[in-house]
Amino acid sequence: MAPGVNNQVHSTDHAVVDVLPRDITTLPHVLGSDLIEYLATASMGTRSRPEVWDPFMEAAYVIDPGRWYRTSFDATPERSVTRWLPPDESGLATVAICSQGSETAVLIRHGSRSDRTVVGDPASRRERP
Repeated sequence: MAPGVNNQVHSTDHAVVDVLPRDITTLPHVLGSDLIEYLATASMGTRSRPEVWDPFMEAAYVIDPGRWYRTSFDATPERSVTRWLPPDESGLATVAICSQGSETAVLIRHGSRSDRTVVGDPASRRERP
């Protein structure tokens, strides 16, 4: 074993964490500039590859840094969905991040239901009517 490694922990040991709903705290509102910073941090994985489309940065571009966004968070042990909803009647896009296992998708919903929704993950880009 390497120096500084805990000799009591073995590769077969498993940590079990019991997460309860009260353990997860999501702020009810977030300032757009903080949301942009969060999305920019999440996009770090594709910054070294500029030829790869980055849905996190595209989501950051549609956020108004001076507006407050309502936060909505839903999770099960298998998946989570975090949404940031703009002020009512603002005409700004809603941004959501959906995670399931190792897969993550960014959804950007512009305006009304008749407008387009951009769905993306770091590997692809699709548009839905």
